[in-house]
Amino acid sequence: MRFRKSTHARSPTRDHLHGRRRCRGARGLWLCVVLLCGAPLTGCRVLPWQHGPASKSVTTCRELTHQGLAAMQRGDWQQAELMLADAIESCPVDAQARSYYADVLANRGELDLAIAQLEVARDLSAGDPDLIVRTGQMHLRLGQINQAETRAAMALRATPDSADAWALRGRVWLARGDFPRALADLQRALGYRPNDRQLLGELADLYLRLNKPEQALLSLQTLVDTYPTGEEPPDLLHRQGEVLQRLERPEDAAARFAEAARRGGARR
Repeated sequence: MRFRKSTHARSPTRDHLHGRRRCRGARGLWLCVVLLCGAPLTGCRVLPWQHGPASKSVTTCRELTHQGLAAMQRGDWQQAELMLADAIESCPVDAQARSYYADVLANRGELDLAIAQLEVARDLSAGDPDLIVRTGQMHLRLGQINQAETRAAMALRATPDSADAWALRGRVWLARGDFPRALADLQRALGYRPNDRQLLGELADLYLRLNKPEQALLSLQTLVDTYPTGEEPPDLLHRQGEVLQRLERPEDAAARFAEAARRGGARR
C-alpha cells in the first residue's frame, strides 16, 4: 500500500475530491456508476465486467477507510483526510468512505464540501436517513435554514421515530425564533432519547427563554443525574444556581455556586 507524506497543502491530483465545481457535478457522475453497479449500494461492489482489479479496489478501500477512521479517533485529522481521500479514489461508490470524509471536511470548516460528500453518500446508500439528518445539521450550521428544514422533513418521513430528526427540526424552529414549535419537537426527540445531555441542556435554555424556570430547573436536574455522583461538571452546577436564584431560592442557589467553585468552575 502506498502512503503519501503528510503535508498541510492538498495534492493537486486530488482537487476533484473537494473542488467546488467538481463536487457539484459529482452526484450525477456517481449515480451513473450506481446504475451500472446495481442499486442500492452501501459500499463498493464489483462491476459485472470486472473481476480481480475491482476486488482489489474494494479491499484497498476498506483498509484505507479503517485507517482513516482510526486516525480520526486519535485526533490525527490530516492523516485521516489522506487515507479517506485515497479510499474514495480506490472505490468512488463507497458510501461509508464518503461519509467519514465528510466528517474530515467538516472538522476543518469546509461544510459546503462536506455536504456535497454526504449527498453523494446518501444517494449511494439509497437515502440513509442518518445521512439526511447529518446533511441537515451542516446546512443549519451554515445558516441555511430552508435546506435544513427540507432535510428534517425528509428524515422524519423516512424514520418518524428518529430522535436526531426531531431534534434537527426543533433546532430549525429555534433558528426561526418559533420557540413553542421548537419546544414541542425537542421534547419529542427527548422522548426517544431521554438521557441525551445535549437535548436536556437545549431544553433548559429554551424553557428559560419561554420564562419557565421551574421546567428549566427540572431539565437541568435530569441532566445532572446523568453524571455519576461527584462528577457533575462545575458549569452545570453553576447553571443550576442561576436558575435557583431566578426562582428566588437564594440558599439553594448559594449552595450550588459554592459547589461549583469548589470544583474549579465559574463563580458568581
